[in-house]
Amino acid sequence: MLSTHTDTWFAAGAAVARAVPLYEHTFQRKNALPMTAENLIESDKLEVVYQTPLTLKEATLLQHTANAIQLATRLVDAPPNELHADAFIAEARAVAERTKAAIVVIQGETLHEQGFGGIYGVGKAATHKPALVCLSHVPEEAEDAKGVAMVGKGIIFDTGGLSIKTGGSMVGMKRDMGGAASLLAAFEAACHAKNTTDKTPLHVVLCVAENSVGPDSMRVDDVLVMYSGKTVEVNNTDAEGRLVLADGVTYAVKHLNPKVIVDMATLMGAQGIATGNRISAVYTNDGSLEELAVKAGKVSGDLVHSMPYAPEFHRL
Repeated sequence: MLSTHTDTWFAAGAAVARAVPLYEHTFQRKNALPMTAENLIESDKLEVVYQTPLTLKEATLLQHTANAIQLATRLVDAPPNELHADAFIAEARAVAERTKAAIVVIQGETLHEQGFGGIYGVGKAATHKPALVCLSHVPEEAEDAKGVAMVGKGIIFDTGGLSIKTGGSMVGMKRDMGGAASLLAAFEAACHAKNTTDKTPLHVVLCVAENSVGPDSMRVDDVLVMYSGKTVEVNNTDAEGRLVLADGVTYAVKHLNPKVIVDMATLMGAQGIATGNRISAVYTNDGSLEELAVKAGKVSGDLVHSMPYAPEFHRL
């Protein structure tokens, strides 16, 4: 039973969706409870009851949001030997089918041929080749309208590359695709929940790669030619997120006619120091978008804190 307080009903429902375990391997330990139906929570049998009934519009929005939370959680929790780059692309294709969205997949050597030096450079050593995946939901008669483009970092697993992670810092790096997983799920929720009168095109660009170690690994001192045409000298192969995002953002600018670009990534250790592990950080050059992000964090229960954006202090 959840409260329907005006300011918390949505966050409460989202919290329930977040609490349901979605990825489990059966592992029997001595004295462990058997994995029987009585000991498992099945999300499709979980019923959330509010003190005051929600409107149909509110209930529908919450259902789409809960589905998105569970999709993102399942993808982030899946082990990387199962959710490799090709499997993630298959998940994106499934979302495209469910939302009737157009999908573009540029993978492997085709990335290199088309100039995506960042994504290709990061992922070229992996068994499952890197890709840029773009899903687009464009309403009828809105082909020329400016839309919203979301760009997600999808590092399926991050060893650090040749600048390899040490100690326990590699544990949990299956989650380095959390930005792409979250935006893929958000794209599906937004497509289903959009008002039919809303003609804003919506796009999501997924920068999918595994930062592996091998004979073809990107090296420190390599110079990459990015999709923008700019060159980048690599001084740390474990700073790969900005490389794949740069190609993804450039693709959005060149091909998607965006009025707004939002990127999401597990990008910097500095963020964890600044806002901790429970609160996301937002950098933006638009004050109204900053306010919207902070407000959305409070409404959803996924808190966001703004960070200083002062390009005049950037080192050239």
